[in-house]
Amino acid sequence: MTRIKEAAHKLIFCYTSTTNFSSFIKIIWFTKLYRYRTKSIKYIKDQSKFFSISLTAFPGKKIFLRIYAGDIDIFYEIFYKKIYELPHSEDKQVIIDAGANVGLATLYFLSRMPNAIIYCIEPDPDNFTFLQKNLQAYISSGKVIPVMAGLYGEDRLMSLKGSHLKYNSVITDINESNSAKVKCYSISALLKIFNIDKSDLFKMDIEGAEENIFRSDVSWLTVVSSVLIEFHSKRIEEICWEKLRAQKFDHIFNSVRKNTSVFYFKKHAS
Repeated sequence: MTRIKEAAHKLIFCYTSTTNFSSFIKIIWFTKLYRYRTKSIKYIKDQSKFFSISLTAFPGKKIFLRIYAGDIDIFYEIFYKKIYELPHSEDKQVIIDAGANVGLATLYFLSRMPNAIIYCIEPDPDNFTFLQKNLQAYISSGKVIPVMAGLYGEDRLMSLKGSHLKYNSVITDINESNSAKVKCYSISALLKIFNIDKSDLFKMDIEGAEENIFRSDVSWLTVVSSVLIEFHSKRIEEICWEKLRAQKFDHIFNSVRKNTSVFYFKKHAS
């Protein structure tokens, strides 16, 4: 009964969040296709195949999702499960979206905080291509600043270890001959390059790289008001909690995902 209820809720969500019948049918059909076919290795080569839908939250804009690359999972997590939902009273002016993937979290933030300026950081070139497609209008208007790079504890060139689910791509210092190279910045360097003197919200979903960042210089936290972060192990969680508490951040809430949780921290009012 629980599964039937969940399926019904998801069906209603798809119907009410899409602007037309075509978009509704496409998201239902491709979700089913993705669920069944990603179990087969032969569909890994079809990662670049995509479709587009129109959502009521973004009139006149198309949202592009790859069928087999995991974008559909991210779509439901952000817009259906609302894992990045913040208290309604909060309005952020400057947001950094680290691990921006194809830009869906940025779209969600803009639907809630339309006056925000968002810096999108994404190291995977395939993800970055679709990020630009999804955020084209906002990039043109200057509301979104896309940055194809990774974040790490220091400025350096790293390898990008890909995955058939593109949200699982990770940066690593292991030099593999077939891996792409990606420029990584420390957060302090990133803030300096883009003249960012404050961040009202720092969203971080960077597949474990947060450990190296929080083991390094965290002086950048002095200009950050709140942090929305996914931890990728219990060890990493403990390291980050310690550094955040030392910088006077309070844990406000966390939303549970399949294997991890997204935590929201907010700095004490002075």
